[in-house]
Amino acid sequence: MDRAMAVWPAAWDVAVLIVAHNGEDRIKAAVETAAHMVPLDCVFLVSDASSDRTVDLAEQCGVQLAETMRPLGRTGSFAAGLDAFRLLDRFEFVVLIDADTSLDLHYLEQAMALFADPSVAAVDGRTSLPCKGVLAAYRSRMYALAEWGPSRSRSVPGVARIYRSSVLREVTPDDFGAVHEIFSKGLGRVVFCPTARVFPPQAGRFGEHWAQIRAWATSFLVVRRVLPVALSPALLLPALISPWLLLVSLCVMAVDYGVTIAVALRQREPRYFVPGLVFPFLRVVDAWVALSVLRHSPQAEWVQFRAARPRVPLVQWVLVVAAAGLVAGRVVLSLVRVPAAGVEPSIVDAAYATSSGIDGPSAGTPLAFTSWQLSGYAGVTGAFRRYASTLTGARELSVVAVVMMLLGLVWVMRLVRIRVWVVAIALGMLAVSGVAVTALTGMSPGLLGAAWASLAAAAGLAALPRPRAFLVFLAAGLALLALATAPLLLVPVGAGFAVWFAISHRWRLVGAAVVVTAGLGYFLWRSGFVSGGVLSPGQRYALLGVVAGAVVGGLIVGWARPVAAGVLAGALLAGLLDASVLVPALVAGAAVLVAAAVDEAVSRPVLWLVPGTAVAGSMATVLWMPAAVPSDHSGLSSWMTAALDRDVRVAVPPGVWSDVVRDRPGFPAPAVGAGSGVEVARFGFPVVLPVPVEYLSSASRASAGRQLANNVRLHTPAEVRSALEEGRVDLVAMTVLAQLCRDHDVSVSWTGKPAPEAGSALPDRVVVVSAVDGRPAGDDLVDWLRAQLPPYAPSAVRLDSDGAVLSWRIPLLPAQAAN
Repeated sequence: MDRAMAVWPAAWDVAVLIVAHNGEDRIKAAVETAAHMVPLDCVFLVSDASSDRTVDLAEQCGVQLAETMRPLGRTGSFAAGLDAFRLLDRFEFVVLIDADTSLDLHYLEQAMALFADPSVAAVDGRTSLPCKGVLAAYRSRMYALAEWGPSRSRSVPGVARIYRSSVLREVTPDDFGAVHEIFSKGLGRVVFCPTARVFPPQAGRFGEHWAQIRAWATSFLVVRRVLPVALSPALLLPALISPWLLLVSLCVMAVDYGVTIAVALRQREPRYFVPGLVFPFLRVVDAWVALSVLRHSPQAEWVQFRAARPRVPLVQWVLVVAAAGLVAGRVVLSLVRVPAAGVEPSIVDAAYATSSGIDGPSAGTPLAFTSWQLSGYAGVTGAFRRYASTLTGARELSVVAVVMMLLGLVWVMRLVRIRVWVVAIALGMLAVSGVAVTALTGMSPGLLGAAWASLAAAAGLAALPRPRAFLVFLAAGLALLALATAPLLLVPVGAGFAVWFAISHRWRLVGAAVVVTAGLGYFLWRSGFVSGGVLSPGQRYALLGVVAGAVVGGLIVGWARPVAAGVLAGALLAGLLDASVLVPALVAGAAVLVAAAVDEAVSRPVLWLVPGTAVAGSMATVLWMPAAVPSDHSGLSSWMTAALDRDVRVAVPPGVWSDVVRDRPGFPAPAVGAGSGVEVARFGFPVVLPVPVEYLSSASRASAGRQLANNVRLHTPAEVRSALEEGRVDLVAMTVLAQLCRDHDVSVSWTGKPAPEAGSALPDRVVVVSAVDGRPAGDDLVDWLRAQLPPYAPSAVRLDSDGAVLSWRIPLLPAQAAN
């Protein structure tokens, strides 16, 4: 006490008010520190409904003590202490301090000198935090940035502040609230004293950091009605992470790390450099915490969920499972029926090439992440090998994605307390709509993105009432996967947030959300991120009509309006800009909106017309599902093996490439796409030989054919003679026949080509020799033919009732050999 008196000028009339909640491990040190600066009679403590030994230890220290009967929180405890001890009437100055905040012994001596200026209403000290560990370094940087800002923004929760009693009487004893009221009411200035050092509590564990940031965001939100400026940029970080926008994301992280370097240089503290690499990710966590406090904001009543309902009968859950199973079952039955469309064939080919470790076509940047997910799934499960076509194998992942999406939707609808039987109705709406099932069948970035987004929304909603690190990181990770898979999902998400902020009257954030969403949406649209669906234009517009009905239903439910706004924005993009990648997400959003409208209509029967319209629209499309055009990739593979020389490459459509490569292991892969060349076969799709048309000209063959037709030792019917004279017979086949005619009389009964080549410009490469020297063709002819050298040796020789059937493969043409 002698030391305290030595630094205690009588002119100072100061009280120290300490607030503690379960602070038995800190209360003794806090009281001793305060007693070193002021007499013990001027130290007061409020125990905020502590359940440990805080009160007993405070009594042992001899401090004046008050105890609350129920938790009042930090601000309420300060207000209770000021009233209980009548501090504003007894003292000219009051220091408000938490029990876990330590003060330098010369704090009061340094800070009180500033009150010589009568315009000073309050004084803040300089926060000092050792830069040890990632969380401590992050907090230390935050305090440093707060000190650099204007006096209005230097406040940090849990840090001591000295007030004039006359000013404190007019304001709320809260860090942010007091500063705001002091400036708004013109009560004076809040000044910063760099020599008065304060040691705030360290967040050694993630849970402590979460609690401290939540307190900061809550105070800032209540006072300013806006999220902390320091946290707002972090909201953009999840939206910027995708394969195409990785550079932009790295720039954001680089700017944040540049701020860390500036703080390190100014404070001459090199320990910031390594922890600073993870600060951007902590800012994402802080942003999520800031968003989570919106639910408890007095300006966000629309977010408040309904009270828990009684226990749900088991039969209702059975209905939900049955409806979800019906959706998944219809998708399974549609795997083969729904034709490949849009970007699906390109994704399948690229994923098969990646999973098989071979060179193949690329899906392109907008589809790369989807292709990587499919190749990873197929590599683990072997899906490409289990089905008749690689497309069906790829769509196995579609079924998995649909199940994930349904789980997310059920989870979301239960978190917002929609009745279980209503959830079953919403899922049943999806099951009966043929257009919706078609949209959920094809393997597309839109479907995978919708699946990840549904789970992210569910995890995010689950984390709002009881924030847990696992749920936060799970929601953030799932959101990143959704945006990386389908970046255009940023547009409906941004539109939803804009409406969310508008309902809460946070107009600056509304403008920011609109500008950022519009800018990124335009960039993604110009970059080709809009494609990715499997619906035809007619199906898409029919589905958008149903979605429009669901949006109208969502608008009548308060909490669902941001969802309705996001779905409406996505529907406009899908309808006006052909942004088919958003269609699966629109299907999921429409299900939630219909469920919300039906649930609301239970208590307001007049509203049944709105969700009823959407449900009726879904039932109207129950049979509207396209039928796949038959394609015979197995027949193509057999034809290529039998009809082509090994090195001849034909071009096949996307989606068929992977089937052919799988069916013909060890053979060169065909080219992808129609390209330029000559159509040589058809298997439900064209097969193109990529050579100039002149290489298949019949002029040279016609000259040789006329000479062979005039050979007296060759006997043919009129149609064969006509084929020879017109040059429709392969030149190699005519050469072999000419060689036979040197020594034998030869009868040829038929020339032609395999059935798939019918109508093509290829010459006839199949010849039937019925007799040699007046005797039916037999083994002697077969032996002679097999003795020939390439390219004259037939690729196949067989005997049947018509004679010897000879066939030759399509040779490697000079144009292809040059390539």
